Amino acid sequence: MKKALAAVLLCISLPALAKVSTEVFCFTSDGDKPVRFEMRTYYDDAVNWTGGMVRYAKSKTALPLVIEHEEDEVLAEDRPHQFTTTWVEMVDGKVNGRYEMMSQGANIYSMTYTNARTGKKTAFGRALDVDASEQTGCRW
Repeated sequence: MKKALAAVLLCISLPALAKVSTEVFCFTSDGDKPVRFEMRTYYDDAVNWTGGMVRYAKSKTALPLVIEHEEDEVLAEDRPHQFTTTWVEMVDGKVNGRYEMMSQGANIYSMTYTNARTGKKTAFGRALDVDASEQTGCRW
């Protein structure tokens, strides 16, 4: 009886788990010593929650991201909306920096990181030539 109840509870919980979607993006900066990072976003449509993380190349540590602000703009009625999303990077409970991403549909048009302490801005481009998946992340 306990095994049957556990199986029923597992089956009931599976649809809720299936509603979380994950996207993996790889970004790199220009220059002689490019900075590379992986960004993962998570969306749970059951509770309308979005979260994320970044992990810089060769780092084992992922830094949590929280959405600070999102703008939704309609450029044309027959086109996907343009979104400008500002993500706050948290380190030891403090804001370490901000990522601002502008996207429309599947296209990401810009990604900028601003260091909270120095104010320095770094522009990144999407690294479309890098193999990436939910299982492996960005394979630099």
